[in-house]
Amino acid sequence: MSYYLHRFGIKPFSLEELLARVRALLRRGGTTRQTVLERGPLRMEFDSRKVYWNQRLVSLSDKEFALLERLALHPERVFGVDELLEKLFPNTESGHRILRVYVHRLREKLGENVIATLPGGYVLGV
Repeated sequence: MSYYLHRFGIKPFSLEELLARVRALLRRGGTTRQTVLERGPLRMEFDSRKVYWNQRLVSLSDKEFALLERLALHPERVFGVDELLEKLFPNTESGHRILRVYVHRLREKLGENVIATLPGGYVLGV
């Protein structure tokens, strides 16, 4: 048996240590991920990636959903343009123009007031 442990890089462990580690992880509790977000007329279902506006299903692209998700999960926070570009469009050379296009698309689909433009960037307006 020790031949296989050495050959495959498997380190021996004690069952008591394994149980202690599992109990410690269970005590910490897991982080629960929010599956549905409702804010005014906006409803986002993260698992199914569906967005409803005034109880009407709205079709969004992956990038539109990602942008709206980032803003909706932190509704009081103003996201700077550079930060959003870095997170959502890391390999683009279009610069700020591409972000303006996606904000415009979301406003067309959800209403002008859904995303507010502030001097520091964008914030969820709902």
